[in-house]
Amino acid sequence: MPINSLCTLMQADKKTASRLLQLSTPENWQSQQHNRPIPVLISKIAYEVWAPYRLDRCLGLYREQKRVEPVSLVYLQVGKNRIYDVSDGNHRCGAKKTLGKRYISAKVAGGYQIDLRQFALYDKKLWSVENDYLALVLDLSEDDFEFYKALGITLIR
Repeated sequence: MPINSLCTLMQADKKTASRLLQLSTPENWQSQQHNRPIPVLISKIAYEVWAPYRLDRCLGLYREQKRVEPVSLVYLQVGKNRIYDVSDGNHRCGAKKTLGKRYISAKVAGGYQIDLRQFALYDKKLWSVENDYLALVLDLSEDDFEFYKALGITLIR
């Protein structure tokens, strides 16, 4: 798959993060050796602001330059493309973006290195490929099927 196509699909939003998490297994988890805060581009983080009062509170803390805990993230990586899913800190991410900031301080616990070769698409379903056998992972909506197909998962006809 061309890099530009994969970059386009790897948008940092909750739907993409959820779809990629379907491809994660305990075997492809990689812990970080350190858990010091690092700056992470907000545009690479899948977060969701669901409580306006929390967003307002975070905005206030940042505007008053109060000490704010780093957000907690997990990365999801396909090839060289990486996005982050929020474990803790959705509203802090939203506040930083609202304030026009590009980066946020984050602790990254680790993440999933996703190998698309471990999966196949057949009959509108996602399958795990294990020792030449297929194991059903989940039934797919048309939209999800098209996403995984565009991501480059093998299509069995």
